[in-house]
Amino acid sequence: MTNQMKLPLTYAAIVDEIVCFTTLSKEEVEHRVWMQALQPGWNVLKDVARFHVTPHVSNRNMDQLYEEGDGFIFETLVYWAKPERYQWSEQTLERIRLYAAQKNLAADDISILIFGDGTGNDSLYLASEGFHVDYFDVPDSKTFQFAINRFEKYGFLGRTIRVMPDYKSCFQREYDIVISFEVL
Repeated sequence: MTNQMKLPLTYAAIVDEIVCFTTLSKEEVEHRVWMQALQPGWNVLKDVARFHVTPHVSNRNMDQLYEEGDGFIFETLVYWAKPERYQWSEQTLERIRLYAAQKNLAADDISILIFGDGTGNDSLYLASEGFHVDYFDVPDSKTFQFAINRFEKYGFLGRTIRVMPDYKSCFQREYDIVISFEVL
């Protein structure tokens, strides 16, 4: 890791991470992280109202929610820090290591796609453990750009994390492992 990356697992670390990679004030971020912790989904629901989204209806409003909203940044960072969720990543890492041992493969010989990784925590987690991953989320969204900025700052972009620019790119190579947590 080039810039001593430590994934945010505390309130203060999550606030600092969001402030670092957005133009939002620290005061606003503190409030929104707190509200997200108290009421899961709070930030996305604010975006749903702002973009006049009708739940379960795919249209331009729904596209705007994903592309222009920043609620998923808060939601995914706060949720990932919960011990139960973080444990999923630890268990995934152990399963990947077991697979590597069974196949007699080095970490960088395993092809991994992380589909729908939002702010990129799982991509960063596995890259920091020596794995090469392909990251995919909604292209050109605020959440996607947030993740790319993190990958770049921490020295992983283009080295151990490759960004899939669109959905079709995910089908241009074969993967040993595909990870997708809570993607509908």
